[in-house]
Amino acid sequence: MNLLFRFSSILFSAIVFSYPTSSLTVASAQAVTAEAKKIANVNSVQETTQYHNESHIVEASTVKQTLQNDVNEILARRLLRRLKEITIKIKLPSGKIYGSGVIIAKEGETYYVLTAKHVVELENEQYTLETHDGSQHLINPSQISRALGQVSKGGLDLALLSFTSEKFYSVAEIDYPLSLKLKSDVYVSSWNPNPLQPDELDLINGQVRRLDSLDNHIHYKLNENAEGGTSGGPLLNKSNCLVGIHSAEGRAIELNLAIPIDSILVFLTFLNASSANKNLPVSTSSLESCDNSNVSTEGSKLLINVCRSYQSYKQVAQKELLSQKEALQWLGEQIEPSILEEFAQKWRDSATNDGAIKLTDVCSSYGDKQESLTHQDPALQFLQSQLSQEIITEFIEKWFTIILPSPAQL
Repeated sequence: MNLLFRFSSILFSAIVFSYPTSSLTVASAQAVTAEAKKIANVNSVQETTQYHNESHIVEASTVKQTLQNDVNEILARRLLRRLKEITIKIKLPSGKIYGSGVIIAKEGETYYVLTAKHVVELENEQYTLETHDGSQHLINPSQISRALGQVSKGGLDLALLSFTSEKFYSVAEIDYPLSLKLKSDVYVSSWNPNPLQPDELDLINGQVRRLDSLDNHIHYKLNENAEGGTSGGPLLNKSNCLVGIHSAEGRAIELNLAIPIDSILVFLTFLNASSANKNLPVSTSSLESCDNSNVSTEGSKLLINVCRSYQSYKQVAQKELLSQKEALQWLGEQIEPSILEEFAQKWRDSATNDGAIKLTDVCSSYGDKQESLTHQDPALQFLQSQLSQEIITEFIEKWFTIILPSPAQL
């Protein structure tokens, strides 16, 4: 019941505490009551027909208590059931839970699971995915696509797995574009590795502490120590939308780290753009956004998602990420000047040849005006079409490899 109470408090604060106690009038109390009835069909909340100024606080307290005892418990159970459906156990051949994952997409009878790369780092190992209903799915090495580079040397800690099933499983909804802010409440969902509690889902509350980190991770502080097996689990906001993948605990700074959704989309788009990974196509139509935003991981839109990710970090941090800046500079050096000039014309939507353009400037100004996207997106797709697979692969590895600035660059 403690787990349910912890999760209920997340829902309760989202519904009730948006109405400040000091200004909670009868009208707002009625609004909360009506909302509660609409959401959970709770008919036990009795409306008061006579109001007095002295009874306002009492009524507000009654509404809160009623919601605490009735609505939140119903909603918590419902949402816990959904989180169980999207959170996956990743097991070693011994049967030990080694990490968690989250169902990110579905294409026909094929499901795609995101996790941390270090959870499935052994390339010749046969891991097993276990869904919430106890079904076991043996994963062959060909069903795992890992991010490029070494995690220990700053490489991206992400991997994508796939399994097939005739059963229906829920898919996580993503928070895109990322709406997290400093001190936003978040929580990690993972399966408890304790063999005595195999069916218990751990939900650990936390709070965002940094979004402008030099390693391009979400830094957050959990209220409890994460158990082994949490790595690769989903990081969610209070609306239960996926904001990142739990990667590691930053012991030096006593904060937890998660890979943000922007980086995840670039990773998935790269898989679709990579001829070496055609066995893992993540369909654009299979991704679900919490606010129905247009989310695309179509292979031809890799540079578009790269610029979106570049913009996302720059808006939060008010500065460029060194690894991304250097990757874009490197990419520009690999392209023939005539191609860059043609791209610049398409980018500017002008027949006037104003010369080549820096790719860092391109991503910095991407989408500065909504109407500009009608020619900026096709221009980026044209530029990507001129790149070899080898150049794309090396560029993405550079893009995700963390480069810490020198003291002079800080």
